[in-house]
Amino acid sequence: MALGTMTPDDSKLFSDRTFKSIPAESLVKGKEIIRLYSTNEEDYQCNEAILSGMTSAVYESKCYDKVTLEKSSASVKDSLLEKLRGLSHDRTAGSPYLLNLRIGARYMITINIDTSDGLVNGTSGIFKQVDFGTSVSSVEKPLRIWLLMEDERSGKVQRKRVKTNSVMPPDWVPIDYTNGTFSVKVERASPVIRVQRTQFPVGVAEALTVHKARAVHILMSY
Repeated sequence: MALGTMTPDDSKLFSDRTFKSIPAESLVKGKEIIRLYSTNEEDYQCNEAILSGMTSAVYESKCYDKVTLEKSSASVKDSLLEKLRGLSHDRTAGSPYLLNLRIGARYMITINIDTSDGLVNGTSGIFKQVDFGTSVSSVEKPLRIWLLMEDERSGKVQRKRVKTNSVMPPDWVPIDYTNGTFSVKVERASPVIRVQRTQFPVGVAEALTVHKARAVHILMSY
């Protein structure tokens, strides 16, 4: 396709795999299906449908935001922080306010954590476990997640670096929170604000947009 040399058989292959609506079989977790969509909304709907259909344990990770805005009162910053909660992740550099973590679902790393260790944007794996900690307000929250990477070469150094008292399978890779920054206008009349968001650098990857899929290394078994 990229070279402009598609044959009639190539065109038919793409046509046979293009649908006007989401086929029911594509929403079944466990099938070796690459689900590609042209828009973020279709991608989001499919991922949500697949996660909702799974019966495994699910956990929530809420981000921590810090706003940089000169000459503003604490009340103004608090108001902006509240409004950040309602923004879609495509306006927050791909980092969601609330991240649902479903055991057994596929997740994709969304930033370059360590290029030399293969933990790069587009690397995917299966979510296996979450480690919890307790905040000063005695609220339990996720501190680290563990992925079984689809490329076994990814995260070898990370596995050795992180020491744990629990017994973990040797092929699980620990992923910690990261800090990312983005600029955004939460409302048309509001100023552009600089936000530092702390969140796990992963997103659901049972379905992908064509744009995202360009960075993904997908291992399939036939």
